[in-house]
Amino acid sequence: MKINSSTRFLPMLAVLAATVSGLWALAAWRLSEWRLMTFGPGYIPMAPASAFLFVLLGPALSVWVLWPASDAARLAGQAASLLALVAGSRAALQSWREFTLPWDGWLVGPPNRVSARDREQP
Repeated sequence: MKINSSTRFLPMLAVLAATVSGLWALAAWRLSEWRLMTFGPGYIPMAPASAFLFVLLGPALSVWVLWPASDAARLAGQAASLLALVAGSRAALQSWREFTLPWDGWLVGPPNRVSARDREQP
């Protein structure tokens, strides 16, 4: 399947926006400035695991968009998508059943977690 360069622009723009927003969120969490990722008082910032998945999916899907006929690019895109699906499904299950996900403490330590009380402060 041949894709011309004019139809690649929008997917590549979306991939770039997702990757940059994920990197921005990871940097904000790493610097303990999670409020940089909120768009106003009372809003919830992007979770570190979500930011990591944005950064993981961005390059994998951009390679798939650039070289759709490549088996390696297809495999990388599918593997990253499957990992994001599994991680997202487990996070969705966490809202119904209280359990700790294995990656909850990997990117952010306990002092950097956001609670409802933190969001209500001016």
